[in-house]
Amino acid sequence: MSWLPSTGGGGADPQTAVNTADIATIESEQTTQNSSIATNASGVSTNATTVFNLGTDVAGHHSRLATIDSDQVAQDSAIAANTAKVTNATHTGDVTGTTVLTLDATAITGQTLVTADALDHVVIADASDGALKKALVSDLGADNFVQQTGAPTGDSGLLWYDTDAVPTPQNVEPTTTEIGTTHTLALANGWSTVIYSNAAAVTVTVPTNATVAFPVETTMLLVAAGAGGISLTTAGLTLIGSSPLVGCAQNEGLWLRKVDTDSWVVLGGTV
Repeated sequence: MSWLPSTGGGGADPQTAVNTADIATIESEQTTQNSSIATNASGVSTNATTVFNLGTDVAGHHSRLATIDSDQVAQDSAIAANTAKVTNATHTGDVTGTTVLTLDATAITGQTLVTADALDHVVIADASDGALKKALVSDLGADNFVQQTGAPTGDSGLLWYDTDAVPTPQNVEPTTTEIGTTHTLALANGWSTVIYSNAAAVTVTVPTNATVAFPVETTMLLVAAGAGGISLTTAGLTLIGSSPLVGCAQNEGLWLRKVDTDSWVVLGGTV
């Protein structure tokens, strides 16, 4: 920019022309600066938005980190619990042991004794595969067992009593003596010999099943040692045979055997 002195004439002032050109230049530069300022302002706004977004992302990352930390704590707790389960392997009660577990014997023997019915179950060792399995009590019929002739040994013996085939006792018949003149047979007289020693006549009553429930197949021998002999009273009973004799004299005997609920066989009677 330059300043020229006025010529004082009537022509155009050269200074005015110069000033006009300078003003135009200044205005052009101002326009450029304004454009730069607008651009900078836009950049500042963009930068502010970016900073805000970065702040949001950082906050989100902090939240995710907190969630991860919480999950890690839960996982650590679960791992600790599982470790405790693995290391605490000592069992007590019905099942005992640390690595190899054992069923305590009293888990079975210590239980309440009950009468089993046909629909109850028992545990068996299956001979086909050696595995423990359950079986119905009704399946354990006498036909499923091999007769055991000797005494069982250890814990392997099984005593099976088949009530459908009561064996006749051998060499276990006791002998008792009655001294009175009357006697009613009792369960204790079953499978035995009863000697009646009174010198007078002795009356022996054979009771009905409702009074004394002798098992079917019960046998007994009644011996008259006294001079009066013995005679039977059998009211309510059926005696097998045609009017069997129910009395005997001194030194004779009567052989009795129960064959049904209230039916008996009487042998040896002489009077």
